[in-house]
Amino acid sequence: MNILVVAATDFELSPLRSKVSTSSLTHNIRFHTTGVGIMESTYQIAKLLDLHSPDLALQIGIAGTFDSQLRNGSVVWIESDTVADQGVWENNAFKSLADLNLFAANQTPYVNGLLPNPIQLPFLNTLQKGPAITVNQISTDPKYIQTWNQLYRPIVESMEGAPFHFACLKKGIPFLQLRAVSNQVGDRNKANWDFKSSLENLSSVSYKFIESL
Repeated sequence: MNILVVAATDFELSPLRSKVSTSSLTHNIRFHTTGVGIMESTYQIAKLLDLHSPDLALQIGIAGTFDSQLRNGSVVWIESDTVADQGVWENNAFKSLADLNLFAANQTPYVNGLLPNPIQLPFLNTLQKGPAITVNQISTDPKYIQTWNQLYRPIVESMEGAPFHFACLKKGIPFLQLRAVSNQVGDRNKANWDFKSSLENLSSVSYKFIESL
């Protein structure tokens, strides 16, 4: 199987790449970083999908969680993603492009304004799943956090997930986004963050997923 594995940074990608390099896996696996943020990742992901035409694309990364029950180091798979902050604040409320009639909520590949992942594999039954959001600005303001919770009920946020879902859905390529929780959304005290466990668990779960294919 030809597998494309992407992450925003080498920091997130290198543990899995190192694990695969010393393994006996027979898949043809390519690793690429796509850069941080919506603009750069959209361009890079689309280019890589065109270049490699993978049988499966896998995006991995760490993320902040909105779920206080999710411990640092937990790995989740993302069943849907969307750009949360694409719209306008008006009369102290957020309105999406769909609310403004500038975008059709069910315009392909969207479903009710979300970019769903229809993937169904037995291995994923061992992981918690949930919706994610992609943001241009990391959420720190309680007003934003409350709004995103009300509108999307996400379990995590990133700055690259929605472009990945969008490009794979448009090109008809099976895909999976895996995220490891490093911190609670809104907590900017990095002493409370856990990069070590999140990266270790992310690479371990990602490897086991590839091994299960």
